[in-house]
Amino acid sequence: MKTKLKQRQRLILEALVNCGRPATTREVAQKAKLNVNGVSQTLGSLVEYVTYISSDKGSRWKLISRKLPPISKPLWNKLNSRRIELIGKKVEGVLSQEETLELQDLQKTADRIIDAVDSLKPALRRLKRLQRRLGIA
Repeated sequence: MKTKLKQRQRLILEALVNCGRPATTREVAQKAKLNVNGVSQTLGSLVEYVTYISSDKGSRWKLISRKLPPISKPLWNKLNSRRIELIGKKVEGVLSQEETLELQDLQKTADRIIDAVDSLKPALRRLKRLQRRLGIA
């Protein structure tokens, strides 16, 4: 069961998203305008949302998109803009392997959000009918 995120945790997750790719602890701290040591500890506690990956390019934090908490509209707009940018690169045939993985993650996030919105539509229609019946629509 997921717990509610604290403001600091949400800020750090949004900073990681704003990096637009897997990022080092220092990059996340700079985006969040927080101390790097505190960010490292907080990222370590967010195992439901992030994973630590090591590669020949160094160690970085990566979002696990299918487990992202609900996101704000501005944050979704930023994610979707990056997704569209990567789709354009894919069409042009200039998408790197790392960007291909990032696009796959962003596609999963988009699918999750679309599914969540679609699942709410019947309830919203019922609510509107009820409001009309009660004369408050």
